[in-house]
Amino acid sequence: MKSFTLRISLAASLLILLSLVGALPTRSDSAGAQLNKTEDRAGKLRSQPGLKPLSYRSPGATHKLMLPADDPELEQQLLSMRVVRKLKKYGAYSVAEVGDAELGSLNAATLERASLRDDLNLVLLKRGQLDTTGPAPLISDELRQPETATRALHLVQLFGPPTTDSLKAITATGAKIVGYIPNNTYLIWTTRSERQQLHAMQQSANGATVIQWDGPYHPAYKLDPRINLESVEQISTSIEILDSAEADNSVALVKSIANKVLMPEFRASGAVHIKILAEAYKLKELAKAADVLAIERWSPMKLMDERADQIVAGALSFDTVNNIQVSHPTAPGYLAFLNSLGFNSNFDFAVDVGDTGFDIGSADPALVHPDFLDAAGGSRVAYLHDFTSDSHPNDPTILPNHDALGHGTINASIIGGFNNKSGSAYTDALGFEYGLGIAPFARIGVSKLFPDSNNSANFSYNDFIAAAYQAGARVSNNSWGACDPTNDFCNLYSDDTRVFDGLVRDADASTPGNQSMTILFASGNDGDTNAPSVSIPGTAKNVITVGISENVRTDGTDGCGVKATDADNAQDVVFFSGYGPVQDGRSKPDLVAPGSHMQGAATQDKIYAAASPNNIGVCDKYYPAGQTLYTWSSGTSHSTPVVTGAAALAFQWLKTNLGAEPSPALVKALILNSTSYLNGALGGDSLPGA
Repeated sequence: MKSFTLRISLAASLLILLSLVGALPTRSDSAGAQLNKTEDRAGKLRSQPGLKPLSYRSPGATHKLMLPADDPELEQQLLSMRVVRKLKKYGAYSVAEVGDAELGSLNAATLERASLRDDLNLVLLKRGQLDTTGPAPLISDELRQPETATRALHLVQLFGPPTTDSLKAITATGAKIVGYIPNNTYLIWTTRSERQQLHAMQQSANGATVIQWDGPYHPAYKLDPRINLESVEQISTSIEILDSAEADNSVALVKSIANKVLMPEFRASGAVHIKILAEAYKLKELAKAADVLAIERWSPMKLMDERADQIVAGALSFDTVNNIQVSHPTAPGYLAFLNSLGFNSNFDFAVDVGDTGFDIGSADPALVHPDFLDAAGGSRVAYLHDFTSDSHPNDPTILPNHDALGHGTINASIIGGFNNKSGSAYTDALGFEYGLGIAPFARIGVSKLFPDSNNSANFSYNDFIAAAYQAGARVSNNSWGACDPTNDFCNLYSDDTRVFDGLVRDADASTPGNQSMTILFASGNDGDTNAPSVSIPGTAKNVITVGISENVRTDGTDGCGVKATDADNAQDVVFFSGYGPVQDGRSKPDLVAPGSHMQGAATQDKIYAAASPNNIGVCDKYYPAGQTLYTWSSGTSHSTPVVTGAAALAFQWLKTNLGAEPSPALVKALILNSTSYLNGALGGDSLPGA
């Protein structure tokens, strides 16, 4: 795994729906024979000279070859041999359709120059893979889309990779594109007339190299294969509905079958999303609603010092203990390091902390924890947003955004705490500052998402991100997620994941254009389950997902049971760090950062102060003993704000030097290219794909 290390030269660093689950049964007189035949063909293919051993071969009579543009003689040779039935040029390559016999006639030398790309014939649905050159899938009548449907969801697979012209051809019929499905397939919202036009285009000579296949998006395709549709078990479910004029009717239908609404409906990325608790068998009828896009299992979201600063700054000393290389931060000096890079004044954007609230819930400089003041004594708290239903009518001194659990406050501190004081109340025995964050000049935005009870949250994803963006946030820290191995809800590309991929691109749908946000998530603390265990929505491709390596603070065992041996070597990955790859094969987490025995600000909230140690959201109420300003805690909840602070530094540096706000992709690229490889326990991995 990679551990984040912010290199001294940022400039040098700057220069430098759906996964395949299995085969759908096919509609034929001998579906099993058809599948066996496919396997037999694959076996023959692996022994055929010139074809790549892992090449997929379609069960149908037509196949695809990809011809490189820098080998024009190959294309001319195949055309002169009359091997090619259809051909489409894409600039750097061409896609050719050939038949079974023609493919078999090609010699090994020719096949070494061309790539077999029958994977271009696959539609990768959650329910399984559909090869559009083979027989139609076998679907029960009750889960088939009726042919008489007026408005319906429809699948259109292009001949090859999408182009501007091919998308224009689809939309010219009046059909609305809903989204992309691998490979080369679009889910569209159509009338009967529009479907007829699309099918006619596919049948025409000119349209054959635009549309390869079109077919209904059956109710069966909408249903998560992990749901037992015959069961009376109540399950937590996520429903995704097309955001159309009919959406409110479908939301009402969803609520009519729900025993409980777990998360009210919200709109994001062209869809309406709602989470409910309902009997599994009822979902079958819900799938028949024309505008329902997907029905998936779901699990409620849950919450998951200067020493760490110096580790990620690369200020490390290396020793050898029992023939094992260990490293630890050299000495204090992180503020001087930041000053040398030009960081010495307040940032002009905020970092949102979506969590349990903040301190006593006030931005007043006379009341806020002192580590959130700037050098002039002004508050660096940019805004306070409350998305919970907490209320304390009997005590008006308790403010809505207060942090009764401590989780949000320590994470805000790890991101942007500022402490340059001396003395045992503010530094450890070696002089390292307690509560000095990675980006101590950052403004902190607060989104209280989790209630004081620490029960599952009930908030709209896009509402809190949009509100944060409108208030000036450009980076968002989220030390929460869900990994529920008992319900197989872990490591997946889910509805929640899709929402956050969209929010990275556009955090505020109410404003024209894209308002992008760098969003970070914890990978979770389920890495000791001996199975890939990245929490959702950390499985999203556009977010930065953070695992946990060791901080170095060997002061014993904290209240979470994390021992000194899990905080004694900056080269080690902590054993419980959620790890991948995720279900579709992508590498996650993106990197790891120190997260064990993390020192940070303790909330000054009166409920927190009075709570028992079992009713707070951090490992210990206060640490070290004898003071109430600081605490410590362990987990990916606290490694994530380390990287969030680094994202804030990267954003500010790029904005200053480029003269414009950098995209989340650029911030992510800079961070991932500023990492170093760990060689300790659970480290020493190779580059993804290497």
